[in-house]
Amino acid sequence: MEGTQERKILAFFEANPDGYFQKHQVHSLVMPDDLVSSVQRALRNLTQTGYLQKMPLKEKSAISPYGKEVHVWKLKRARQEELEENAYHGLFE
Repeated sequence: MEGTQERKILAFFEANPDGYFQKHQVHSLVMPDDLVSSVQRALRNLTQTGYLQKMPLKEKSAISPYGKEVHVWKLKRARQEELEENAYHGLFE
């Protein structure tokens, strides 16, 4: 994984594994002092490396603060299962 922006965003999605978030939400909740374009780049990088899933508009979308239908991202299923497995791993040893 590249840098701290990606790490912050991934930590946010890992803390909210069932959530769907649009880039403006991620911007305001995780990195409000950074540019929206930085959030967009980090989301793209995390999607390309398999950590996040960008949902097709037909399947799941949201309305932006500007009234436009936009994509949402979620933690990729395999990553979610990996987190759950690691959480339970230590409990049963």
